[in-house]
Amino acid sequence: MLFDDQIVFPAKIYQMNLDFLKAVTLYAQFLKSGIHDSLAYAQYAQDMKNALVILRKTLDEGSSWKKWAGWTKCENFRVFTPPPSLEQLNEIIEKNQM
Repeated sequence: MLFDDQIVFPAKIYQMNLDFLKAVTLYAQFLKSGIHDSLAYAQYAQDMKNALVILRKTLDEGSSWKKWAGWTKCENFRVFTPPPSLEQLNEIIEKNQM
């Protein structure tokens, strides 16, 4: 349990952050490309949403180590460091809708 909470859990969060970053990067590159393909746009947007939902769910569930209970909940992050909310992401997607 200690190994999972001190090594595996932070590594999972790191990997999920990278997955979200990759999804956001692909979405931004698609927008920048100027290609007008609504199916591809919808897929990139959905991939970005899925990555965010997985990341936020994992952070909200947190570690099983009682010492860190609630530590990774998004509402406990500093103002500028939490991942965006799904509402914020939806606003971005709607703004750039094709």
